[in-house]
Amino acid sequence: MKKILCILLSAFLAFSAMAISSGAAEMEFEGIIYEFDSTSQTYTVVGCRFTEDYTSLYIPDTVNGYNVTKVAPHAFEGTGFYIDYIPSHLTYIGEGAFMSCVFTCPVNFYAKDVTIEPYAFYEAFFSDGVCFGEPQATDQNIKIRSYAFYYAFFPMGTAWMTVYGNAVKTEPYAFTGAHTNEMVIYDSMDFMVDSGISLAHYLTLKGVHTIPEGAFGIHDYPYDNFYLENIFIDSSLSKIEKNTFSQTQGNINVYIDDPANWCYNIEFQDNPLTYGGKLYVNNKLLTDLILPEGGDTVSARAFEDYMYLESLSVPSHIRTISYRAFLNNNNLVEINFSEGLETIEEEGLMFFSDREISLPESLETIGFNGYWEILEMLYCYPDSAAHRYAEQYNVPYTLYSMYIKSEEAFIDNENMCIMTSDNGARNIADIITVSGYTVEATPSYSENGVEFYGTGSVVNIYNSDGESEGAYTVIVKGDLDGDAVCDALDVAMAERVANTHESADTAQIYAANGCVSEEIDVSSYQNVVNTALNS
Repeated sequence: MKKILCILLSAFLAFSAMAISSGAAEMEFEGIIYEFDSTSQTYTVVGCRFTEDYTSLYIPDTVNGYNVTKVAPHAFEGTGFYIDYIPSHLTYIGEGAFMSCVFTCPVNFYAKDVTIEPYAFYEAFFSDGVCFGEPQATDQNIKIRSYAFYYAFFPMGTAWMTVYGNAVKTEPYAFTGAHTNEMVIYDSMDFMVDSGISLAHYLTLKGVHTIPEGAFGIHDYPYDNFYLENIFIDSSLSKIEKNTFSQTQGNINVYIDDPANWCYNIEFQDNPLTYGGKLYVNNKLLTDLILPEGGDTVSARAFEDYMYLESLSVPSHIRTISYRAFLNNNNLVEINFSEGLETIEEEGLMFFSDREISLPESLETIGFNGYWEILEMLYCYPDSAAHRYAEQYNVPYTLYSMYIKSEEAFIDNENMCIMTSDNGARNIADIITVSGYTVEATPSYSENGVEFYGTGSVVNIYNSDGESEGAYTVIVKGDLDGDAVCDALDVAMAERVANTHESADTAQIYAANGCVSEEIDVSSYQNVVNTALNS
C-alpha cells in the first residue's frame, strides 16, 4: 500500500512540476478543454471532447472565477459547431480557430487589445452580426490579420458588420470573399475593405471624417472586386481621397441627410457619384437641385458625372462654382442663376447637349468650359465676363441691356429706381428701352383713359426664362404726386410735408431729394420749386 502511494505521489509531483514549468495546465469543463495560464491568470480554449451527439457549444465568460480570453489555433476547426455564446472580452483568436463554425449569437470584440489570426473565421456563418471595437473607446487596438474572415457569410437580413474604425486595423485580404448584408463604420476610417467582398445592402459611414486612398477594394484580387451598391454618408465627412472607389463594382447609390455638407464642405479627390449611381437626399432621389444655404463655394467634383440631375438653381449666396463641380451632367436641361455668382472655374459647368442659359452680370471670371459652343443661346450682359467668354470661344449669345432714352436720366441699381427729368411720359418706352428682356410697367397716373409714367411707376424686368431680374421704381425729378410733371401741385405738396411733417413715401422723398433717403425739409421744398420753375 505504501508503495502504491509513493508511486502516485511521485506521478503527481512530476505532473505538478511540468505544469509549473510550462505555466499552463489543461482542464475540461462541460466538454470544452481549457488551458490555464498562471502568469496572466486566464484561460485559453484549446479544443473540445464533444462527440457526434453534440452540435452546439457555449463558451463562458469565466471558468473557476478566471476570465476566458483566448481561443487557440484550430480549436474548433472544421467541426461545424453552432456557437451559442462567445465572450466579448476575448483578446486572441488563433489561426483556423472557428473555421466553418456557425455563430447563432452576436460576436463582439470589446477588449482593449485583440488579434484575430489568419483563417480564424474562414467560411464561418454569422447569424447575428459582428462588432469590432466599442463606441467612444479611444485605447482599443484590434488587429485583423490577412484572410481572418476569408469567405465568411453574414446571410440574415439583420446581420451586419459594425466597425468602430479608430480601434480596428486590417491587413490585406482580411475579408476577401466575405458576403454581408450591411456594413456600418463609425469614427475614423482605419478600417480597409478588401476586394472580393459582396455587400448586399449598404455601407454606412458615421462620424467618418476622411476616407483614405483605396479604402474600398485597396488590394487587388484576381477573381473579384469589392461590390458596393449603396453607401450612406453622414455630415461628418470632410474628405474622400483619390482612388477610394476605383476597384468597386456596381453603380454606387449615395444616401445623405445634409446636402449643404455635400455641396460645400467635402474635398472630393474621388466621388462615388462618378461610378454611375444615384444621389438620395433624405431618401429622395435628387433630380432638381436648389443649392442650399450653408456655403458660398460649390466643392470641386461635387456632382461630377451625375447623370440624374435635371435642373439646377444657383441662389444669390453662391459665389463660386469650383472645378468640375457640374461636369458632364448630361441630363441637366434647366439652369437658373441669380446675381451674386462671381466665378465659374474650369470645367465647373460642362455638358454635351444644346440648351439656353443666362449668366448673371455679377459673374467676373469664367474658366474654360468645353462644349459651350454648342449652346443654343447664351444670354449675357454687355461687357460682362460671359459676353467676353462668348466672343472668345464663339458661343452664340444675346445681350441683355437697358438703355435710358434721355441723357438726363440714369438707372440707380442700388436703390432699384430709374431717375429722370423728363416730364409727361405716356409710355415706358419714352423713358427706357431694353434688349433681351421683357418689360411690364405699371403707370403711376391716368386721366381720361391716358396713362402717365411718373414718380411711383413700377417697371418689372424679366429674362428669357420669365424670371424676374428686378422691379425698378420710376422717379421723375420734382414729381411728388405721380402725374409725370413737376408743377405747382408738387410745390404745394412739398410745402405741406416740409412744414407740417405730412407723411411721404420713399418715391416722393426720392423725387424731392434725388434718390437720397432723407426727410423732405425746407431744402427739399426749394428743390421742387426750382424744378417747377425750370420745367
